[in-house]
Amino acid sequence: MNTSPIFIELIAPNCDAKEVFISGSFNEWNTNSRVVKLTQKAPGYYLGEADWRGKQVTYKYHLGAWHRGELNEWGTTTNNRCYDGENSIRDHVHDFLDDGRYHSDHFLPWIEKLPTNLPLPKPFATRRIAALLPAGYDKSSDRRYPVLYLQDGQNLYDEYAPYGNWALDKRLAWLAERGMGDFIVIAIDHAEEKRTTEYAPPHCTSVGVGEADEYGDFVVNHLKPLIDRTYRTNSDRDHTAIGGSSMGAVASLHVAMLKAEVFGRVMLFSPSIWIDPDLPDLWPIHKHGDTYVYLYGGMEESPGTAETFAMLAHEIPKVSTPKRRIFLKCKFEARASHNETAWSRAFPAAAAFLFAND
Repeated sequence: MNTSPIFIELIAPNCDAKEVFISGSFNEWNTNSRVVKLTQKAPGYYLGEADWRGKQVTYKYHLGAWHRGELNEWGTTTNNRCYDGENSIRDHVHDFLDDGRYHSDHFLPWIEKLPTNLPLPKPFATRRIAALLPAGYDKSSDRRYPVLYLQDGQNLYDEYAPYGNWALDKRLAWLAERGMGDFIVIAIDHAEEKRTTEYAPPHCTSVGVGEADEYGDFVVNHLKPLIDRTYRTNSDRDHTAIGGSSMGAVASLHVAMLKAEVFGRVMLFSPSIWIDPDLPDLWPIHKHGDTYVYLYGGMEESPGTAETFAMLAHEIPKVSTPKRRIFLKCKFEARASHNETAWSRAFPAAAAFLFAND
């Protein structure tokens, strides 16, 4: 039996550390037990060995602690890696956390809360609405920006949100540092105990008859004109997106279909489509151009989740036509749950897809 160590080769082009470590199931994920160490042989290039031959191992790379753990190409923490007990390992790490941080404060957006005395219809007149302006917005007087309208504003960037938050400001900073954050986000708070009703479609669903038509009217006919007057926006549909998570994603889908002349980009994170599985069938025929849709879901959200998301991913392209195409990109994570942490991780890739040409 061959008991020789396995060879580990790592490319980490954004790392200048002299050593990179591995922790995992073989050492109970203890970062202080540095029994597997890789040494820098050239800038961004590391070599090491491990006594894993014939063993099944899950593992991750780090720089001495988990607050210096590895990141994927979208600046989010990686899933566990797996070794099957055979052959050598050749891996690529995009980057590492910097003392728990993946972003630079220099690129954080400016968060401007809209006044509560704006001429908006009830019940939206007192609703908290915030504009997250991209880094550098104040440096130019003529540049115009795409806009993303996001639902559930309470859960997007507030540090003390009861269910956690998307860390949206930090995700935007990460995107901006890499030249992908040149868009404005409008964060709209939900209606608290009336959230489900406000976000549900206005016909019979499993949660009753909702008020998403009224909500869509507010966003399109009252809020969007105000935003376009106040900020330097690209106001056409090719530069206007709407999105959300859970029931906020259902509302976003409904409004995007209802107001196809306004929204050319749609971000759907874990949509609670179970309340109305036939909703995509109502996508109307229109002559307003192509629509780009990013659909994300976690397969551990609840029983039946995977089947529901698969159905939605199957149905959306069916309503595409040659003159009104729908470009759908899907991302389903095997071990992701229905929560703000998962949606935070999903945001950079979704934003990059929706605003790829801006």
